[in-house]
Amino acid sequence: MRTVSSRLTPDDLRLLVMKGARPAGPPPTRPAMRRLNGTLALPEGGAVEIDRVVTWHGTVAIAGQRHLVESRWAGRRVVLRLDGHLMHAIADQAPIGTWPCPMGADRLTRLQGVRTPATPLPPPPLPAGSLRV
Repeated sequence: MRTVSSRLTPDDLRLLVMKGARPAGPPPTRPAMRRLNGTLALPEGGAVEIDRVVTWHGTVAIAGQRHLVESRWAGRRVVLRLDGHLMHAIADQAPIGTWPCPMGADRLTRLQGVRTPATPLPPPPLPAGSLRV
């Protein structure tokens, strides 16, 4: 699927809405990973993301191994960013933890649901009552 710019003017769009047309849905998702000679290629920065649901024990599964996140996130979907030697967990667009990466760069492209990061790592939340200058 490809996204292209529209040649319709705002007047054309208003006319279409009056005839019963409805707004388009969300844009297509980004591709999972770039392929090089049929195999997935690690992006230039070396960071990848995967989505995982935290179990009621507070763990997530990565390549058949369990990794402790935190039990207060149980039942929630978190984004795990595997970035070089670090693994960051992100929930509600804020980092919730950072640990050593559980696997080498050679195994990252074989993970289920792996994709390239769409945004930079969000900054950590500020403690209550602190000022940002």
